[in-house]
Amino acid sequence: AKNRYGITDFDYENTAVMWTDYLTFAKELKYDLKREDIIFPKDLNKAHTQATENLDVVRDEKAFVKYQDRYLKLKKQYEYSNGNYQIVIPKGVNDIVAEGSALCHCVKGYAKRHLEGKTTILFMRSCKKPDTCLITIEIKDKMIIQNRGKENRNPTKLEKSFIDEWIAWVQAGSKRPKKKKTASAA
Repeated sequence: AKNRYGITDFDYENTAVMWTDYLTFAKELKYDLKREDIIFPKDLNKAHTQATENLDVVRDEKAFVKYQDRYLKLKKQYEYSNGNYQIVIPKGVNDIVAEGSALCHCVKGYAKRHLEGKTTILFMRSCKKPDTCLITIEIKDKMIIQNRGKENRNPTKLEKSFIDEWIAWVQAGSKRPKKKKTASAA
């Protein structure tokens, strides 16, 4: 907006908020805050946008590293196969986004909550075609919240039978058969 003299008014409040946000982001990104060009960038809007994008990347990387521990626990607790079907644990956000795209349903919106442990998203696959999306399962406290196939279809009888078998195994403690010790050669 221009003042009565035709000069563009400076938006002090928005600029102060943007600059404060930028400095907070810069500190988290470990920018050299002793440099004047970092503290007072020539184009604050551009610097703010760039810092925001950089911070998103760093936070995504941190979330992915943090998820690796959760991923290993999920594999131990939920990964299962009966020879015909299997339960697969997503390796990260991209797997969940791809699942939602392939099956034309909204699981993409659950990716962040899955990574954070607020819910658990799992994939049911055919053992013969492990890369083909079949059923997406959401689970909480060892209980199935929802399970959907392409375009939100319900599982078939055969798929439901496997899901029932699997969830019973989970609820019984996810016990795996003990590996037999091989006799050592003398």
